[in-house]
Amino acid sequence: MTPPLPERAKCRDGRLDFVGVVHVPRRELNTKCDVVIHLKGGGTVSGRCEIMKGAPGNPHRPEDVEKKFFDLTVPVWGAQRAKSLYAALLGLENVADLRAFGAGFAL
Repeated sequence: MTPPLPERAKCRDGRLDFVGVVHVPRRELNTKCDVVIHLKGGGTVSGRCEIMKGAPGNPHRPEDVEKKFFDLTVPVWGAQRAKSLYAALLGLENVADLRAFGAGFAL
């Protein structure tokens, strides 16, 4: 059973703070998602997602995955090392020894 969503997110300095993480079981990935944001002035903004991003019916675009990869790895490993890791991961199915592969990218 999916836990209920929090009634409201906390807002601080114009940012939304997450008040909980909701696990969505695989069988529910293609369900609709309604979102309502309650604004400080009393108004609301709402939206609906018919098929969630990343679900089989709405997969992530390769360029979005690549961008996210570099957004997350460049601050940790630097641009050159992140590029090397990305290129290596694209050929991961051809790696015979994962221990040796990983040793080249240890922090």
